[in-house]
Amino acid sequence: MQQMPRSRDMVPAGRNTDTLIGDRLFAGLVRLSGWLMLALLGGLIAVLAWGGLSAWSAFGPGFVWSTAWNPVTQHFGAAAPVFGSVMTTLLALVFAVPLAFGIAFWLVEMAP
Repeated sequence: MQQMPRSRDMVPAGRNTDTLIGDRLFAGLVRLSGWLMLALLGGLIAVLAWGGLSAWSAFGPGFVWSTAWNPVTQHFGAAAPVFGSVMTTLLALVFAVPLAFGIAFWLVEMAP
């Protein structure tokens, strides 16, 4: 089986590898940006976990699954807001995905 050449081995006619410094610089910046986004996502998760630690320690793991919300007795649960958020997201997807596919189909097949 014949092996495909690597992309860095395929240099367009009239260009040598010395002139591809912009391509290498761009690839390095894209790679750096990707790692930076992963680091930011990890930092965001860490900050959210640290901020939620007080609720987790005060109300325990039942906080996530409980639907009770009583400020008088200081008994709170997050199941209802989490369920509402998930339902809102799913409803938005039900409307957005078919619309996005329709627009994509129109742009690719009918608009050109």
